[in-house]
Amino acid sequence: MKNYLAKFVFLGVVLGISIYGCGGEDGSFPEESISKADSPGEDWDASYATSGPWLQVSAGEFHTCAVAKDKTLWCWGVNDTGQLGVAGPLFNAKPLKVNADKDWAQVSAGLQHTCALKTTGTLYCWGNNYYGQLGDGTTADKFAPTLLGADTNWVSISAGGWHTCALKNTGTLWCFGNNNAGQLGDGTNTNKKAPTQVGGLNTWALVSAGYSHTCAIQTNGTLYCWGDNNDGELGDGSKISKNIPTQVGVLNTWSTVASGRYFSCGTMTDFSLLCWGDNYSGQLGDGTTEDKTSPVLISGTLDWAMVSAGDRSHTCAVKTTGSLLCWGDNYWAQVGDKSLIDHYTPFRVGTETNWKSVTTGKWHTCALNKSGYLYCFGNNEYGQIGYGKAGHKVKPTKNRVTGWKTLSAGGYHTCGKKTDGTLWCWGANQNGQLGVNSNTNKLKPVRLGKATNWKLLGLGAVFSCATKTDKSLWCWGDNSYGQLGIGTTTDTNAPVRVGLEKSWNKLGAGWYHACGIKTNGTLWCWGANVYGELGDGTTANKSAPVQVLPADTTGWLAVAGGYGHSCGIQKDHTLWCWGYNWDGELGLGDTANRNVPTQVGAEQTWNALSAGGYHTCAIKMDKSLWCWGYNSHGQLGDASVVNKTSPVQVGTELSWANVSAGLLHTCARKTNKSIWCWGSNTIFQIGDGTIVDKNVPTMVAGTGWSAITAGFYHNCARKSGYMYCWGNNGEGQLGDKSAWKPKPANIVKP
Repeated sequence: MKNYLAKFVFLGVVLGISIYGCGGEDGSFPEESISKADSPGEDWDASYATSGPWLQVSAGEFHTCAVAKDKTLWCWGVNDTGQLGVAGPLFNAKPLKVNADKDWAQVSAGLQHTCALKTTGTLYCWGNNYYGQLGDGTTADKFAPTLLGADTNWVSISAGGWHTCALKNTGTLWCFGNNNAGQLGDGTNTNKKAPTQVGGLNTWALVSAGYSHTCAIQTNGTLYCWGDNNDGELGDGSKISKNIPTQVGVLNTWSTVASGRYFSCGTMTDFSLLCWGDNYSGQLGDGTTEDKTSPVLISGTLDWAMVSAGDRSHTCAVKTTGSLLCWGDNYWAQVGDKSLIDHYTPFRVGTETNWKSVTTGKWHTCALNKSGYLYCFGNNEYGQIGYGKAGHKVKPTKNRVTGWKTLSAGGYHTCGKKTDGTLWCWGANQNGQLGVNSNTNKLKPVRLGKATNWKLLGLGAVFSCATKTDKSLWCWGDNSYGQLGIGTTTDTNAPVRVGLEKSWNKLGAGWYHACGIKTNGTLWCWGANVYGELGDGTTANKSAPVQVLPADTTGWLAVAGGYGHSCGIQKDHTLWCWGYNWDGELGLGDTANRNVPTQVGAEQTWNALSAGGYHTCAIKMDKSLWCWGYNSHGQLGDASVVNKTSPVQVGTELSWANVSAGLLHTCARKTNKSIWCWGSNTIFQIGDGTIVDKNVPTMVAGTGWSAITAGFYHNCARKSGYMYCWGNNGEGQLGDKSAWKPKPANIVKP
């Protein structure tokens, strides 16, 4: 996770190298003009002059920190445990000054903590301290830089996953924090809350702390690694973990080393590059996806200057020619390729030859050029790219595109129909659930074909269904359980017609199954049936629509699907549920599964419903709202976190117009056109600007809302033809183009 360009010599000024450790989110950020003479790519988000402001940068899991040339320290991205060094914001999407000090020399961003050195040789750490990785003798998180002892001879720092290692000018090496795999190298597996010396040697030259292992080079050029070795990341030819430094091979020509999540890379004095360990996404760069327990040569060229191993599964390196190359996992374009296709061999980022260093986070990358300009790309969920916008939204954020008629949120994707009858989808697309003839995620709405007669939408976890105005039914995406209803279990990334009938009147999609009501009032379901969610009296999956029992029922008005259960309302306004019931989501007063529709109570007053992950909500004719089932995060809205096996009323209001249940949260709209959400708030899906769960309805800012739809962790609502979305945007499901940056964005120092 950390990389070092050269052996570090403390001279009061840190060399301009990149060291990798393991505001408002929708505020505008001006994109300035580009000087073509120095610009790295004609279409990059860049502002260029003659000299940039940055000296050194380090990327953590979801945050980034950098030292400026004036020796001020800046951090941006997530801040849930104080890793930005400033108390207050949950995340910040552009550089935030840590404090007023102007004597910072070097910074290293770990998984959820940060450490930095000053020109005085003092060491400071802040952020998550669960395992004592801040080294201050406690396990309390710190939201501001905290001094480690009185020593003034620290010369290099490397923040790992849950541990930290640092060098002194005496050549001694010290580590602290989590030691479950022996990553502290002190011969034990006991956590340490204060710096503990690694052996008794004073010949250490540089160190790199990974997620749960550590590697270091001695002054004689030999390389040693220790800690977790389940994937061969120690490079000693085995998969046995070690709690003391273990030499990697016999060579004494190592010049740099970088420890990643479960793999490592290093360069030699002849400028060769070698990698070893986990290779699931091709992060070793040897053209395969096979793990390696010993170093393997990458590309065969002898022109590698430095390397950075990511906190997940990608790698980047700078050549002696100044070119930048990346490889491995590219799901969020962290390799610098907008195709989002993984690369098993080094992929060149742009054509520039002015790069100085690179640092890799979990899913993002930052690179510093020789002019002092900083560019970041890849995942941007918490604003870790630093260009002024974050992917996740803490409140409803307006999409500039207008003309929306209907919106539907799936697991991690969203689709919408416009007033002109066209259908658009965006977000996650691994299984083709967007229906746009590709399996690449989309940052913004993409139109499905040329049809202008789309009508109803029903989105599942990773598949989608829709009807047209001629009442024909079409589905696409994941088809593992036959949930597309087309008679096969083969995925498709474009709409495929379900049968030849033109009689589909209503839709209700669950996670892995779907249901539809025909014009004659009969109810049909298809897809996964492990828990009896198809309601046909069996638990066998069906790849084509089967009628829900009893077959002579022709009065279905509405249907909804959850993880493994379904519910429907009949024309007499009775409520029926079937399928998975381990948490009481069927509302029948027990937790027994049902494979045929079973009436919920005896009332004939039900008018609308929505099935979430493991809970269900419904509105009665008197406009009261009722929920039941799983309640771990307060998603039932009854002021508790206790599961309910029978419907319980949400408050006492008689003003609910429609409801949409997400995975672990719920949102509903009142007759006064206000929106309220409750339940899990881990990724801001409640829309109140916090990450605190709510077990009672909490009002979302704004009025005049005409519709609401909830996905797994995100929501979209409609107002005056515009779309507003908030919550999780990791896959681009909010449609505002901010989830990731496929092209390097210039990071401006405020």
